[in-house]
Amino acid sequence: MRKMIYKYAKKAGIQEEVTKYYRDDNGNKLDKSYQEKKVTPHTLRHTYATDLLRECHNLEKVRKALGHADISITQIYIHLIVLNAILRNHFLANLLILL
Repeated sequence: MRKMIYKYAKKAGIQEEVTKYYRDDNGNKLDKSYQEKKVTPHTLRHTYATDLLRECHNLEKVRKALGHADISITQIYIHLIVLNAILRNHFLANLLILL
């Protein structure tokens, strides 16, 4: 599955490798780095869950679709959607000020 995702992401021109840094137990960036692909099975799963929640507005449906045992794990998607809306509204407000 992973190889297929990498293949089609590359064909679509959306695959790139990014440099990530290891972190210590306190979250401080270490000198040692590694390459990571930008489009992964996890990013597709995350995108699917976010889009599903935006469309159906039903957290329980998203929980079942992802196979989460606990609804608290699924609730992260609510925070992401709210944050996205705040950032979008902030951008639009700043754009209106410039006009």
